[in-house]
Amino acid sequence: MDTRPNDQRAWEARQSGKTWAQIALDLHYANGSVARRAAMRHEARLDERVREAVALPPEAAKRAMAEALNQVAETLADPAIAAVLEAPISTEPSDGALRLERGDVVYHRTMPKAKFEFVKWNADGSAQVWGGERGYASYRDFRVGDITRWPTAGDELVLAWAEANLHVLTSVDDLAETLEMPVAAVRKVVAARPEVFRRVKRGWYETRDPRADRAADKQGAA
Repeated sequence: MDTRPNDQRAWEARQSGKTWAQIALDLHYANGSVARRAAMRHEARLDERVREAVALPPEAAKRAMAEALNQVAETLADPAIAAVLEAPISTEPSDGALRLERGDVVYHRTMPKAKFEFVKWNADGSAQVWGGERGYASYRDFRVGDITRWPTAGDELVLAWAEANLHVLTSVDDLAETLEMPVAAVRKVVAARPEVFRRVKRGWYETRDPRADRAADKQGAA
C-alpha cells in the first residue's frame, strides 16, 4: 500500500497549524502518534529530494529547473485546468478537512463547553447548527473558520478523543503527547472518568463506551 499521498496530507495539515489529534481524525488514523509518523515519513522524503537537488552539477540542476517550469506551463495550458482556474469561487466551504453531514457534532472555537449538531450550509457559506451549553440550546449560524470537529478545552478534548478512538490502549503520557496537553491535565481526566478509561494494567488504559457497557451489563443480568 502506497502511504505517500496520506503522508503528504498529514505533513501539509501539520504545517497549516492543526494538532496531531485533529489530523488523526481528518485522515482516519488511529491516533495522533500515527499521524505524526506519517508526516515524518513525508518530511524525510522532502529532505532526500533536497539532498539530491543539491548534489546535482550546475548544468544538470538548470536542466531540471527548466523541465519543471515547462511542465508547469503545459499544465496551465491544459483546457481542463484553465476551466478550473477561471471558474467562479464557490460559496461552499473550501476546507477539505471539513466535510459535514446533518447531525455531525461540532464545536465553536470560543465556546469549548458547548456542543452543537450541524444542520446545513447556508447560502453565504456559513454553517447552521443547533445546540449550545446545557439549557441554552438554539439555532445559530457560525463561520466555517470558527467551527471544529474537536473541542478546544482540556477535559472535553480528552473525552472527545476517547469517544472517537474506542477500544484503544493508551497511556497518559502517550495521550498527552497526542493531544499536545500537559500530562497532569490528562491524568486528572483519566482518573476522574474510569468508565471511559478502563485500567487494564499499570499505566495503561482502554477507552470504553460507558453506554454500551451498561447496556451489555443489563443484557447479561436479564
